[in-house]
Amino acid sequence: MNSLLASTAAGIFCASNLPLQTRPLMIASVIAFVVAALTVVRNRRESFVACSIMFMIVGAMRFQAVDTLPPDDISTFANQRIAVNGRIVDAPDYTLIDHNLYIARFNVEVDSVKTLNGIEHASGRVRLTARMSEPPDARIDDRISAIGKLSLPINYNNPGQIDSTNLLKTDGITARMSVTKSAINFEPVDGSLATKFLRAMAAVRQHYKDMLDSAMPSDDAAAIFAMLFGGYGGLRAELIESFTTVGIVHILSVSGSHISILAAAAGALASLLKLRRASKFMIGCAIIVSYAILSGCVPPVIRSAATGCLTFFALAFNRQRDARRLLTIVALIMLLFNPLLLFHISFQLSFTATAGILFLSPLINRRLEKLNPNDHKLISAISMSIACTLGATILPQPVVAWYFNQLSISSLLANLIVTPILEVIIVAGLAAGLIAFVVPPLAKFICVLLSLAFGAAYELTSLLAKLPRSSIYFPTLQPIAAVAYYAFIALIVRRSTLIKYFLIAALIAVPIGFVLDRDEGMRVHFIDVHQGDCALVITPHGRAMMFDTGGVREHNYDLGGRVVVPYLKHFGVTHLDYIFLSHSDADHCEAVGSLLDKMPVDHIITSHEPRERYADSFGMSEGDRRLDVMRAAVENETFEVDGVKVKVIYSPKDIVGGANEFSNVYRVTYGAASFLITGDLTVEGEHAIIDRDIGSTVLKVGHHGSLTSSSEEFIRAVAPKYTVICVGANNTFGHPRHEIVERLERSGATIKRTDIDGAIVFTTDGNNLRVSTCR
Repeated sequence: MNSLLASTAAGIFCASNLPLQTRPLMIASVIAFVVAALTVVRNRRESFVACSIMFMIVGAMRFQAVDTLPPDDISTFANQRIAVNGRIVDAPDYTLIDHNLYIARFNVEVDSVKTLNGIEHASGRVRLTARMSEPPDARIDDRISAIGKLSLPINYNNPGQIDSTNLLKTDGITARMSVTKSAINFEPVDGSLATKFLRAMAAVRQHYKDMLDSAMPSDDAAAIFAMLFGGYGGLRAELIESFTTVGIVHILSVSGSHISILAAAAGALASLLKLRRASKFMIGCAIIVSYAILSGCVPPVIRSAATGCLTFFALAFNRQRDARRLLTIVALIMLLFNPLLLFHISFQLSFTATAGILFLSPLINRRLEKLNPNDHKLISAISMSIACTLGATILPQPVVAWYFNQLSISSLLANLIVTPILEVIIVAGLAAGLIAFVVPPLAKFICVLLSLAFGAAYELTSLLAKLPRSSIYFPTLQPIAAVAYYAFIALIVRRSTLIKYFLIAALIAVPIGFVLDRDEGMRVHFIDVHQGDCALVITPHGRAMMFDTGGVREHNYDLGGRVVVPYLKHFGVTHLDYIFLSHSDADHCEAVGSLLDKMPVDHIITSHEPRERYADSFGMSEGDRRLDVMRAAVENETFEVDGVKVKVIYSPKDIVGGANEFSNVYRVTYGAASFLITGDLTVEGEHAIIDRDIGSTVLKVGHHGSLTSSSEEFIRAVAPKYTVICVGANNTFGHPRHEIVERLERSGATIKRTDIDGAIVFTTDGNNLRVSTCR
């Protein structure tokens, strides 16, 4: 069964990366089915191979079927101002971002749109976002209409980046629209029996929220509500960071851990009542299913509930082997139903963590039990907790390393000290909500105690997070290394001869893979930060510099912390020698604030603009001592790091105009390869340096391809082989302008764009130059 799951996943992966044709796949699937059926009927050894091939083809076909959108999908109306009509399919989400100002989000199943051509039929889902002074009285299945410009979901196409577009598409959402309160209307609908049930569940969740808000500070209420039902709305950034550092951030959103807590509580209750195993299993599943319904039956909750029931089955009947098979079957069914889950971080972490508990934890626990010859119950409980923590940490680690590059050393302590407190808070919080229907004063008293308990848990978490080496950097595992990692674990679990040979082959391939993957020379990364500039230079011996850092201010989105810093860590960068900034516009330097928070930065070189202007863009105070590493560039000065030279071509002082006119120009050289970084340099600035040494192999096109830059004379003087346009997909500025693109095409240069290609990486040994892209 495991081989069928692996084959299905391989087929999905191939279909997502290769241009496979539907008709040949259908023919191949029929042939594979016939061959598989014959080999199974005749009990031939080849049946294993035939079935694996058949499931691989089925996986590829399912991906194509789900990934291909219908002609009337709402996304086909992107970049148009339209009116959408549909119904609300999930409970609306409201986040308080300021005093009496909310961000409201509605997931809408669209049935029609109104364009300049009239009313047209449409399908699919759109996420509507609106700023409101107070949450409207909107419910699941109510009709909704809104007018605004439709856009495609924003995604940062970088290696190791969580694919937000795929996350939304997994839930059927393929477009987004931001509207004002006046441009959105609601129409109440009675709804079916199922709708009334879902509304009742939403009302119960609101009951819990109101109960918590009335009994404790808003920060504690937001955190405990997140622990009960998921969602990061209203949580302090410091809290999320501390929980992440100690490896327990999953407890702030509905996950398998919540289901396990409820399963444990159900098991304890059943043991207290001295029920039989079958009754214990039925009670546990009933509690898990009820909680899943109460949480809204969103896909992550359904996946967690399914895996939680499996875990409870194993514990209740002591049948870990059967639970492992059922886990594989459930995962296979999920992938066949929605192949996009393969690329969903929630599915990846839930599946690997549950598999770790089922496959590895029993082995670890048996080892630990040898240290407890007297079978002391407290020691047994502690050893089981340690075994479960290690099992749920070891197996998902390649996934965690790919996305977060972190290994939490303090997670064992956190799970032994903090997690039990949080588990009690979850169980008691759910109970308090039920008590509030009968004895409100008692429920309020319980909530006060919960607030005090959470305060203690948070203080303990903060203390653990501040310990030296509480969390350490864990490098990204290349695919071949991840294969060897899991092969080694498989050897430990199964110890079969086939696994041994597989392990030996993988261990031989690992060093070869690393040698082939190693780059002897300089690498220049143009990172996809949407509508902004951001470039990373990694020298031949691993030292790093940045040229602009990108940044946007959209609903307080921390681009530096969520895009730039993860990108750097993904490629092993934990220290920056230099940050070279072109000018002070936020889309070029806002992320500096997050970089200074997350890693050492030796020097920041700026244009001749005031310190306060940069501090404002960084989101820092002008007097912050970390800004003492910042100084203005001097024309014609040269910096050298590990054989890579950076020359300041242009750094104007006495300029009248905006920040763009102050743009510095840097030329990076390594051997015969050179890169000209121009920021938002205007045509006037281009004319000022046209007679200088600006000829370069690669030109970073000025101002995202705007008409204010990239004159014919300047492009001719640079004479680039490649041009890079850092620009956001479907941006509102119309960048890059078609006139600029045509001008670059006429120059004969190869054009690369972050909106089309994602992250763009140039690798050079000083003579040869090659380029790769994320898409």
